[in-house]
Amino acid sequence: MDKELKNASEKRLNYGLRRISDRLFYARIKAKLSQEDVAKIRNISVKTVKRWETRAGTPKNQNLIMKLAEIYNISYPWLSFHFGSEETDFEQGFELELIDNIWQKLDREKQKSVMVTIQKLIQ
Repeated sequence: MDKELKNASEKRLNYGLRRISDRLFYARIKAKLSQEDVAKIRNISVKTVKRWETRAGTPKNQNLIMKLAEIYNISYPWLSFHFGSEETDFEQGFELELIDNIWQKLDREKQKSVMVTIQKLIQ
């Protein structure tokens, strides 16, 4: 990792990775992928990946965040909600208590959004 990238990564780590843009950046670096690599994998523009990582915009679609978690081999709850461990194995799934804890942290509007997303996924 070049010096500039290392400095940027350390700055975000010191910030605490509270924003999804910081977690997306961190996860991509940890996976040793460039923004260009992610753009090619997801068939999107590099500009879009840059926007996600610079707080100019974030992926609104939870399904997309889930796919990014798979690409980065990182825990979806950690990437999306900063909940639990980043090392949680994606394939292990969720325990009922984990789902309930995440659900309780969401406000009413986010709960509605989650329900709409779930309905779309099961159709």
